[in-house]
Amino acid sequence: MKVDQVGQTKALSPQEASTSPRILVAGAGGLFGVAAVKALDALDDETLDIFSADIDSHASGLNLVEEDRRLPVTKGSGDSYTELLYALCERQRIDVLVPALDCELVLLASARAFFAKIGTRIVLPSEKTLRLCFDRWALRWRCRGVVRVSDSALADDLPGAEHSLATLARSDGKVIAMVPWERGDSGAAASARTAHDKGLEKIGRQIAARIGLTSLANIRVKETSDGEAVLLEVNPYFTGAMPLVAASGVSMLKLCVDGVLADD
Repeated sequence: MKVDQVGQTKALSPQEASTSPRILVAGAGGLFGVAAVKALDALDDETLDIFSADIDSHASGLNLVEEDRRLPVTKGSGDSYTELLYALCERQRIDVLVPALDCELVLLASARAFFAKIGTRIVLPSEKTLRLCFDRWALRWRCRGVVRVSDSALADDLPGAEHSLATLARSDGKVIAMVPWERGDSGAAASARTAHDKGLEKIGRQIAARIGLTSLANIRVKETSDGEAVLLEVNPYFTGAMPLVAASGVSMLKLCVDGVLADD
């Protein structure tokens, strides 16, 4: 209960009454946003209060949470998406922001300290790591000598299988979870399958250490004809395979959320 200005008591709204950590998935209309909400929802964990937000009021990811947890974002002229999310997190008292739009990740990472002032932690690698991953040439040079890297854009023509390594590192850089997965014949994440491969896991750990990973990333490699894995790219954000990874028994997004809460 709370007391209004004239001394009358009012019942708290569900949002006000909640004492659970408030988790906001932003960009819930895209594939990655939907996957993030589903991965969290699949936990059936009442200790997390899950919200979703999107500029499109009809975004599919909004409908994956309770009605009073759906937060349409109104974009005005001159407003940046980062500014809108800041205002939304402040107004809704969000504890953890899970951004699912890669176009704003660097700006969000650079604004991490400002979000922290209002009590919102962001599930993201560092700004330095993000910029490195988004610059594939710089990424190749950074990882050269640690793992084999592609020499040209013809890497996709290598004959071997392509693998993705869902990788999670703590804030101190220690890798605490890794799930290799391979796309199915359709090429879609929905038809992918996970596999335990110590060799791939070692490569993933080497790359994570080299780029200074402190959050979640998806590392893509492709095998040559002799079976050697070649680094293609690192996607430092959530992918559509998160529900698949969670189904394998490793809820990386929950581990991410727990990690940023523990670092407070």
